[in-house]
Amino acid sequence: MKMNHTGKYYAKRYGIPAAVLITLIALLYWMSHVYYTAKEAALTRAAAQVCAEAPFFNGKIVQITGIIHGKKHTPYNAVFFSAKYKGMEAVLAAIPLHGKYGVYSGLFLYEEQTGCIFCGLMGVSNKEIAASYYGITDTIIERHREKIHLLLAKGKKQHEK
Repeated sequence: MKMNHTGKYYAKRYGIPAAVLITLIALLYWMSHVYYTAKEAALTRAAAQVCAEAPFFNGKIVQITGIIHGKKHTPYNAVFFSAKYKGMEAVLAAIPLHGKYGVYSGLFLYEEQTGCIFCGLMGVSNKEIAASYYGITDTIIERHREKIHLLLAKGKKQHEK
């Protein structure tokens, strides 16, 4: 079946811009997927590095198994990782902590038997310096430990119901 002049006109007028628009949308989707995949990999590497350098683990390995995407309704902007510690299921939480030089990501490990432990600051190159040097006091750390403990213990109880 041959196209008449009007059909060719409308195919060029609307078909080409529609194809360009669909291509741009697909490209944006692909770019955002690549960005979030790289971001998750970088966060996982940073959390693994903090866990490897934390002195209180005494050589026990914290194995990060992935990022938990279901914790959207937390009181603050946090990233949660699923992990294994001493063969038990655990959760690592990267929480923004406000210090005197800006905002740092503090990494906390939550496990049912041991509770919530502060592991260290993510992205800080000198691990020998305590968090208090950056203006993150023990009171701030303790407050966030309690929040994480309440949030994850409450979430576990709701999940069991």
